[in-house]
Amino acid sequence: MKILRWLCVPLLLSGLEVSAQTTLTTYYTIPPVNGCDGLWAFGPASDLWGTGSCAGPVTYFVSPSGCAESPFGWPPFWISGDTVYSNLCSLPCDFQTWNMEGDLCAYCQVQVSIGMSVSEDPNKAFAVFPNPLGTDHDLVEVRLNAVGNHAFALFDAQGRLWKQGTLRNTVDRIDLDGILPGPYMLCVTDQDGVRRALRLVIQ
Repeated sequence: MKILRWLCVPLLLSGLEVSAQTTLTTYYTIPPVNGCDGLWAFGPASDLWGTGSCAGPVTYFVSPSGCAESPFGWPPFWISGDTVYSNLCSLPCDFQTWNMEGDLCAYCQVQVSIGMSVSEDPNKAFAVFPNPLGTDHDLVEVRLNAVGNHAFALFDAQGRLWKQGTLRNTVDRIDLDGILPGPYMLCVTDQDGVRRALRLVIQ
């Protein structure tokens, strides 16, 4: 069994005389199952290009080659709002941005390590049943380990929002009638703003 580990290491803002760093955040990662049906979302996008020599033309790489891509061609990502999205094709996967002088401007990576199933929230904050969701079911049950209202959002592998709402009970249900088959990421945010996610497959 496996658990995804994602890391956006410090973003290097390289200038001629000064350098600074900030940190990008990975919002969620859907591991690839069939081709490039995974998804990686990180940001803020406004920090990707930096200042100084990293504010000018930059070159993008993914390593190993082909581990991430965009449905729109090159570069291997797209931006919505202030979030960067990339389809994951294999793991591990590194995303790199370099300036024309050969300075590394940004470096993020998704790794795989041995641990627990990627279908489980490692913090056990919530669970969904059934998963996968078959064609004979329209409702998915969400079991929360904390009381209070929780906001939820369902994203597909292209980062598109399909459904959102509020879970008001420790055991609640979401109607997914009409949602197309495929891999999704169900994100749940508690009253303190802590956001957790797990993979949901609709068959």
